[in-house]
Amino acid sequence: MNLYFCTDDPYADAGLFIAAETAGQAKNYYRAYDGQCAFIDVRAWLMRKDAFIAAGVYDDNCEALDCMGVHYLEEEDQ
Repeated sequence: MNLYFCTDDPYADAGLFIAAETAGQAKNYYRAYDGQCAFIDVRAWLMRKDAFIAAGVYDDNCEALDCMGVHYLEEEDQ
């Protein structure tokens, strides 16, 4: 399983961490979660390879993300 950061706006700081086997699967998870963007509009950046977490969308800070050294920034931290 790999950890990707996906967004449909590469110029914004908003996006989601998604665990999936491939970038295409991560993009599909994002598209299904967001529900308003096309698959082709989603960009996926590989953050961690061979992550030992369950596949899916991680839309909030959690222990699984902390163990991999990634986290969402709070608005006051930006």
